[in-house]
Amino acid sequence: MFKKDSSLNSIIEMVKWSIIAGAVQMGTFLILRKMAIRIEQGNVASAIFVATMSVAFGILNAVAISY
Repeated sequence: MFKKDSSLNSIIEMVKWSIIAGAVQMGTFLILRKMAIRIEQGNVASAIFVATMSVAFGILNAVAISY
C-alpha cells in the first residue's frame, strides 16, 4: 500500500549498526579492562593482546558501519 522511503530505511540501518557497534565497543572494554592489572605489573604479552584486540574490533566496527 505505502511505499517505504529509502531515506527512512537508511536512517534505520544507521541506528541499528550504531547500536551494534556501541555494544561491541562496550563489551570489548568490559572484557579487556580486567587485563589492566597485568599490564601495570609489566606483562608485555597482555598489553600486546589488548592493543591487538582493540584495533581488531575497531576495524570490524568500521567495516560494519561503512557497509
